Amino acid sequence: MGDVMINYAFPEYDMTTLPAIPTMWIDVSYRNDVCPSWIANEFHIFVDWPKPEEREYPEMERYTVLERETGGSLLQSDDWQEILDFVK
Repeated sequence: MGDVMINYAFPEYDMTTLPAIPTMWIDVSYRNDVCPSWIANEFHIFVDWPKPEEREYPEMERYTVLERETGGSLLQSDDWQEILDFVK
């Protein structure tokens, strides 16, 4: 996995807790964001910390899909497969 950006932006993130990120997604993790993220087509997908108590907003789901251009929230879920199906 060529996750250069996540390694730089979130060196403390336990990579073994990441779901299987599709290889065609582009890692755009940015250190001023609250968690790592990827771009896929018109979507910006955030993968938050695995444990809710580690997240900036513990009440939020682990995965969030935003509309890339506007930043509008499209889907939040703790179900990775739901995210993958939506982004397809």
